[in-house]
Amino acid sequence: MDKIFIERLQIEGGFLDGLDVNLKNGLNTIIGARGTGKSTFVELIRYCLGIKGHTADSHAKALGHAKSVLKDGQVTVTLSNGSENMKYSRTSEGDTTPPMHNVPNIPLIFSQTEVENIGLVSSGRLKLIDEFVDGLKELEKIELSAIASIESYSTEILSMTYSITDSEDKLLQLPSLKQQLQAMEMEEKKISEVSNQASEKSNKLKELGEEYTLQSAIVNYISNQLHSLEEWNSILTKSLNKNQETNKWHHPSEDPLLEVISLKEEATKKIESALFDIQNAQKIVTNKIAQSHNSISEITNQGQALRSEVDKIQKGYGEVSRKCQILRNDISQLESIALVSTETNERIKELQLKRNLILDKLEETRSKRSMKRSLICQALSTALSPKIRVSIEEASQLADYQQEIINALKGSGIKYNDLAPIIAESIPPRALLNIIETNNADDFTSLVSISTERAYRVISSLKLSVDKIATVSLEDEIKFELLDGSEFKDFSELSTGQRCTVILPLVLEHKDTVLIVDQPEDHIDNAFIVETLISAITRRAGQGQVIVTTHNANVPVLGNAAGVIHLNSDGTRGYVVSEGALDEPMIVEAISKVMEGGRDAFARRSSFYG
Repeated sequence: MDKIFIERLQIEGGFLDGLDVNLKNGLNTIIGARGTGKSTFVELIRYCLGIKGHTADSHAKALGHAKSVLKDGQVTVTLSNGSENMKYSRTSEGDTTPPMHNVPNIPLIFSQTEVENIGLVSSGRLKLIDEFVDGLKELEKIELSAIASIESYSTEILSMTYSITDSEDKLLQLPSLKQQLQAMEMEEKKISEVSNQASEKSNKLKELGEEYTLQSAIVNYISNQLHSLEEWNSILTKSLNKNQETNKWHHPSEDPLLEVISLKEEATKKIESALFDIQNAQKIVTNKIAQSHNSISEITNQGQALRSEVDKIQKGYGEVSRKCQILRNDISQLESIALVSTETNERIKELQLKRNLILDKLEETRSKRSMKRSLICQALSTALSPKIRVSIEEASQLADYQQEIINALKGSGIKYNDLAPIIAESIPPRALLNIIETNNADDFTSLVSISTERAYRVISSLKLSVDKIATVSLEDEIKFELLDGSEFKDFSELSTGQRCTVILPLVLEHKDTVLIVDQPEDHIDNAFIVETLISAITRRAGQGQVIVTTHNANVPVLGNAAGVIHLNSDGTRGYVVSEGALDEPMIVEAISKVMEGGRDAFARRSSFYG
């Protein structure tokens, strides 16, 4: 449904029991004295359509308000695009029925408190701007997919890096072992020259030793492969088990994800087939290890027999030979580890290249979002000039980045509350990622003034959070300013009334969207209502439905309302006194008698429109 508007609101039960009103695709004003249910009117629309508040606090209050006034009743909202209608209903204990899937341009609703306070926090200002931006959901999908891939790559890289560190510690022994072997082989050669018989047996023993080394290397290689297969087996098994935990569609209508479920089932079969192949491979590898162990056992037995014979020929020869063999075996194992480390380093480089390409894509996606926001800010500043100015500082919010650093440094003994803000301000996340992965304390200390020893401690502590640091978002900062006299004042410096004079025109700049505002005139004077608010409402005519609850007669009268609904209350229940067009006598009478400045508003309208 394109360009929707709210055509009808029906309420059964609760404070507004029996309310059934039709709304126009233009300006609708809900009037009445305080306590007649105007805010309830707004909050039940929000509740029925499942529209969240603009902050967690306002959402909780709106939800509580709606449920308390609806009691055990039901609210129904009919949406229309002029040719098609769709009804949505909700009780105080249930969800919206039917679910609101694929409904474009969900209505924007602002309570009085939200208008007053939403601009006071960065997230609120950003949300106001984002509600103007097209294509954010698509960018968010790309962003989330990129983050998942980056975190996966970073975790794998970290795991491999730790394994290489362990290997490097072991490889420190290699030069010393080679020197020892060289010395022992010289001694072995002297002893073997004592007799031809000893020499022949020594050669045979050496051949057995080389075969033993080969078989040991084979066992080491196969064991690594078996470990890899076991990890694959575990991952695939967990994936299948996780898939079985997925919720199924229990609604009588056709499963909306039928095609996805089919693809998922096909993928499951492939995973099961892959798991079967992996398990067969495990059996083959296990048999190979057993064969190699048998060979090593046989070689050991032969070597022991030969060594015994050689010992009889030359006292001490067996001990030298045994030490040589131990050294050769140790060296062989370390050289095998060195080869694996080299291969692992190459794999890390490949993963880093792939991850960095996705990081580039993530940064590009976030940059596109910032550009869209920047264009919106420019357009709003132009539309609301000269009184209101909207600007953006791209990627300037460091709070989330700083928190990730704090989380990583907790328990390290480092004073993270002092250091984290300095790191966040001095080193961008991408640069910090590179410093962590290269263990580059020099680059770190060139940007943050701490000792090299402390820098290494910080880098070490940050390693486990490298995936979060790589993907953390530096959100844009939106700035609202109001011209006060000859100078612009920042939003944080404004009074409640001045804040409303900034937010209301911003909100009314939304086009082709249903806009609902509860009592926008509180805290602002009549001059602003006439000069700015009414101007924004009339400028929006024909570009989306507006529903406003109000006490001020200028809103319906000067705003040229398409429909007016007059509410009253007997103290226990609110009800509709009258509803109709602005020029109907009963509506004119209601506005003139009930609303503040009603007759003056009609007089002013007469001078405006003749």
